[in-house]
Amino acid sequence: MSHASRSRRFVFVHGAWHGGWCWATVRQLADDRGHRTWAPTLSGMAIDEPCAHVDLDAHIEDVHNLIIREDIRDVTLVGHSYGGLVITGVADRMPDRIERIVYLDAFVGANGRSFADLAPIHDIEALVVEDRIAPMIPIEKLGSFDSEMAVILASRLVGQPWRTFAQSLHFSARALNRLPRAYIRTSDLIPEQAEHAMALGIEMIDARPAGHDAMLTEPAKIAMLLEQIEGLPVHRAEE
Repeated sequence: MSHASRSRRFVFVHGAWHGGWCWATVRQLADDRGHRTWAPTLSGMAIDEPCAHVDLDAHIEDVHNLIIREDIRDVTLVGHSYGGLVITGVADRMPDRIERIVYLDAFVGANGRSFADLAPIHDIEALVVEDRIAPMIPIEKLGSFDSEMAVILASRLVGQPWRTFAQSLHFSARALNRLPRAYIRTSDLIPEQAEHAMALGIEMIDARPAGHDAMLTEPAKIAMLLEQIEGLPVHRAEE
């Protein structure tokens, strides 16, 4: 496989109930093209891993620390679903390390609001079992999987540390306004988030119907789109 004209650095952030494993094929395709990639599994997202004190800030810190530890610069942050909140928080903390932000069918985030506010999830504490919230979206809503893949996916999903959904995101629009951002819409699962991104003037790429878990159902398409996103204009974040 030929290499890309310019090597890029991608940090992939998974969504709720997933782990870094969900990016494996996209990463391989990008690596084969000469890019460098990272895809951490966020705190509390391994089976049987303690998560009583894991909140949204902890997940933001996971990615922040990875970028510092690996000395990654000019990063393209890619966040899927809930991971969009994480990458917004990371970019706010270290805009000088970030080249661009890409939301993959993701929650862009709103200042002072939580995932539970945006989803929305009512009476969140009623859903908590042993500090976690079990997967709430049926597998068939995540994409078109054959029966074997659906069984594998269901076995790998884990309960989400509930405080990650309850904690509000806070960020400086001034920091985000310096960065180019794009939104890749792959499904109609969270249309209000795509509409919110468009209202903010974020570059919109319509890749439907790839499925919400497009990194699993259409990895080649996602890898191609990520490589093509270049020189995006800067758009204003919401105060």
